[in-house]
This record gives sequence, C-alpha cells and structure tokens, in this order.
Amino acid sequence: MKRGRAREQPSMDGTTTAHLHDDEHPDGRKWEAVLAARTSTKPLSAEPLPAAQLIRLLDGAVGERPDGSRRYPSAHAHYPVDVFVAVGGIDGLQSGAYLFHAAESSMIPVTQRDHRHALARATLDAAWAAESPALLLLAADLDAAGRAFQAQGRGRGARYCWIEAGAVVQNVHLCAAALGLGTVFLGGIDDDAMRAAAQPVVGSSRSVLGLLPLGFAAGCLPQPVSAATACGAPGRRRRSGPDDGVNNDLLVETRGIEPLT
Repeated sequence: MKRGRAREQPSMDGTTTAHLHDDEHPDGRKWEAVLAARTSTKPLSAEPLPAAQLIRLLDGAVGERPDGSRRYPSAHAHYPVDVFVAVGGIDGLQSGAYLFHAAESSMIPVTQRDHRHALARATLDAAWAAESPALLLLAADLDAAGRAFQAQGRGRGARYCWIEAGAVVQNVHLCAAALGLGTVFLGGIDDDAMRAAAQPVVGSSRSVLGLLPLGFAAGCLPQPVSAATACGAPGRRRRSGPDDGVNNDLLVETRGIEPLT
C-alpha cells in the first residue's frame, strides 16, 4: 500500500514546512470521510434499529481486543466506566435495560422496564431523547476509582473516569458515523433527578456521567459514509424502504459480530 509522503515547502521567512500529501493513501481518505461524517445529531427518529446494528456499534466502540485491552484508553487499564443501554425500540431485543459486556460482546439484562422517558426527563433540555430507540448510559463508581488511585492524590480517580468517558463518547460518535447512525452526547443532567431515574439501571454505587441517544436522524435515514448522500447532509438519505438487511433474529448473547471496516 502506498503511503502519503511529506513534501517540504519553503515559507516566506526562509524556514521549511513539511506538508503531508495523503492522496496516495486510500485509508487516509476513508478516515477523513468518517471524521467528516462525525456529527452531533438531534432529534432522533423513533424508528427501530436492528439489535445486530446496536451490538456492532458497541463492540466497535467499547469492545475488547484479544489481548484484553479495549478500544479506548484507560488509566492502568482499569476501565471503570461501564456502558448501560436503555432500549425500547430495538428489533430483536426486549424493552428494558442492559449492561454491555465488553469481553463477551453481549448484552446482560438488568431490568425489563423501559427507562428511556425517566432518564430523558432527568436531563436539563433533552426530553426528546425519550423517543430514541436506545439510550447509552456511561456510568462509573467514582468512589471506587478514587480508592484505586488514592496514592496519586485526591480526586485523581474521578478525573480519570471523566477522561475515559470522553474517549468512549468519541468512539461511539465515530462508529455511529461509520454505521450511518446518529447520536449526541448529553452531559446536561439534573444530578438528583438522574440519580433517582438511573438507580434501577446502574445501581446505587455508580454515577451517570452522561447519555448518548442512538438512532436514525429524524426524517432521514443516515447511511454509512461510503453511501451516496442526499437529504441535505453528508451520509443521509430519505427513508424509502426496509433497513440494510441486518438479521433481526438475534439472541441477547451475541458473539462474532463482524468488525467495522
């Protein structure tokens, strides 16, 4: 594979500036397309998503590699941030709340109740998120993280949790763009209301760091970045037929989801 080459170009002050030309690097153009399609999307349509598509996104964003590491950085590989999913519009998956198990790429049932409306009401200005097929919750036990890193100073563990959550958010955004889905990070939450709404999902020891509603953009069906564009925005077209053919007949304990390419 040919790679982009750095070419030197003199500047007006006599110094030399190196410019990387990636026109000979196809992979560079692919990632440019993904980065260009990465955006914050709201509101989202209530149209159901296939369960396979949800798990493929989670595996791509926060899944585990064969060596036990994950697809995002974590201080001392501690991975204190858990990803829970509240669903009510996923074909092949019962309404309820689930914990994503990174090592097994599976969804572990937590409750059988639809928590999306209660969670959305606990945000400051995103009640519309209740209509999205899935709500991702990033949660961490901040006290436990503090104890794990107490030798490094007060508040260090909580700081690492927030940094890790940011890396997870970006992964989710990039994978959503690659799969033709929409999402947005919701960090504006009422702490007391969210604690009450999320307790049945994340438990009493974890704090919710933010939410990521997931679905198709309202009025449009986002497409993978390689598809033709329409509907006035890159990577989207008006919905005119069934979904992309992903098998909806899916067990919760799902293995072997094809990796993102």
